[in-house]
Amino acid sequence: MALIFHMYNLMVAARAVVFECGPNCGCGPGCVNRTSQRGIKHRLEVFRTPKKGWAVRSWEFIPAGAPVCEYIGALVRTEDTDHVCENNYIFDIDCLQTMRGLGGREATRRCIGASD
Repeated sequence: MALIFHMYNLMVAARAVVFECGPNCGCGPGCVNRTSQRGIKHRLEVFRTPKKGWAVRSWEFIPAGAPVCEYIGALVRTEDTDHVCENNYIFDIDCLQTMRGLGGREATRRCIGASD
């Protein structure tokens, strides 16, 4: 895996998506590519905006390229969200925008989970 972060926990180069090392990484838990897995380093506040709904901000300076927090979720089809519990947060993603670099057909197939 290519080096994503350097020893000061800042990104080497800007990327739309960051894949970090996992349990099978030969480098072990101290690997610099596990930066966001080490927990939140900056105090964050979730707040309600007047026009855009919920947002997150920090009252502290966060250097460019520093990880803010780990955000984990799952892509599910709209028709599969009826059984989701009330305490889950559901939002729409424009897959063609988030999957840049793929042809439209391939991006749509990957986002909705269609089989090959």
